Amino acid sequence: MQTALHKRSVNQNKLEKRLRRQVGQAIQDFNMIEAGDRVMVCLSGGKDSYTLLDILLKLKASAPVEPQCRQGDPGRQGVTHPDSHLATRYHLQCVGVGSEQEPPQNR
Repeated sequence: MQTALHKRSVNQNKLEKRLRRQVGQAIQDFNMIEAGDRVMVCLSGGKDSYTLLDILLKLKASAPVEPQCRQGDPGRQGVTHPDSHLATRYHLQCVGVGSEQEPPQNR
């Protein structure tokens, strides 16, 4: 069991490093972010937006990245849980990122 957990951890670290390297390379290749730029990450509550935020926060140590967040509902009926904004707000507080809240839409 220990070896399976270790292998999973190693694979997760490899994936994280590859994603971080590829995002950093894209930022550099296309001059996407320069010193002093503010980067807004729109969080829908999905794993893709959380992953992008996590990568940018980790790149912050070695690049001029200062992510700021805007939480919003992508407007897809039946997909977003009515309380997902609470989970997103909690996550942002845990990682120490400021955010602007867009009030949830009543449907």
